[in-house]
Amino acid sequence: MADREAYLERISGYVKEDFELERKYFVARDSVRDKVDENNCFKPFYGDTTVFTLKPKDQKWFSKVADTLYETVPECFCEKLKPSMYHITLHDLSCGKKLKMVKPQMNQNLNQIRELFKRVKVSPMKIRMKTQYIANILNISLVYVLCPVDEQEYFKLMTLYHLFDSIQELDYKYTPHITLGYYNINGFDVSSVEKLESLVRALNLNSHEFTISTDMLFYQHFKTMNDYKSIKKIIK
Repeated sequence: MADREAYLERISGYVKEDFELERKYFVARDSVRDKVDENNCFKPFYGDTTVFTLKPKDQKWFSKVADTLYETVPECFCEKLKPSMYHITLHDLSCGKKLKMVKPQMNQNLNQIRELFKRVKVSPMKIRMKTQYIANILNISLVYVLCPVDEQEYFKLMTLYHLFDSIQELDYKYTPHITLGYYNINGFDVSSVEKLESLVRALNLNSHEFTISTDMLFYQHFKTMNDYKSIKKIIK
């Protein structure tokens, strides 16, 4: 089986219209509380990462999807993500609830990132992507799962991804996505679940194709899920 086909088979399991609810009250995973406070506002959560930003027209497309979700079932979500924060994570690096715990690793990562930037700059590339599904991820957030449009584009993306394994090799498989919203930490009832499921099914009838590139790839620090700052651009 081709690598992209195997990936598509794996992510098909993320489409769970029942949201693992057993028709009962929905409760978000406890780990959401690492990022969201009792008032459903984002709280301090620190780390660094590599991300693709979006072109304004694509940012606008995903923003409209999020607007529809928050306007129809606002009770299902916490604080809304700012459209300027929409991104595709390429490779997670470090994260934690206290800056002093992750700062040493972040400083170390920055030194290695500089060297990887030089390697990426030698061979700039564009990657064509498309949306696959809106899906519930581990009862933490609702995301748009993405996929490169063909095997060649998939190979390019994964080549970039594995380049950063030299900094932090992860114990889970890469799933490119755009987070649309984190769940309400207090949960929501079956009536809201049914409305959300129906809306997701309708939204999944649409799709969007777009292009990312290495000149849109940034190394970023974050201090909440709504506050990312680019530290060094990969391609100047």
